[in-house]
Amino acid sequence: MTDLRQRFPIDASADYPSINKPAEGPSDISPAVPTSILLKLLTFVFLLVTAPLGVYFGTINTLFNGNSTWSAASAALTANVVLVGYLAIVIMDDKNDNGYDEKKNKTAAPKEGKKSQ
Repeated sequence: MTDLRQRFPIDASADYPSINKPAEGPSDISPAVPTSILLKLLTFVFLLVTAPLGVYFGTINTLFNGNSTWSAASAALTANVVLVGYLAIVIMDDKNDNGYDEKKNKTAAPKEGKKSQ
């Protein structure tokens, strides 16, 4: 039994002439995510793992005298503080990257201008 693809082959180069052409100019090999954002992410991942553990084991016998419930609650609070701190930094970075001007409370001209069509 013949398949539809075998009976009617598709010539992709006719519909998309740029398929067979090499790219013009130098290729862009920059990372998709800036290094500063990756460093912030890795820093907060490290803090999200170590800070609650440190708070739990640091407070279980010193501050709360063996009460693991209060020590666990303080560790959970620490994890939430780290998470909110990360979100605040990311939101501030996003506002700066989008050209948002807080003083004027409106959007400024974008950093990289694109031609309007």
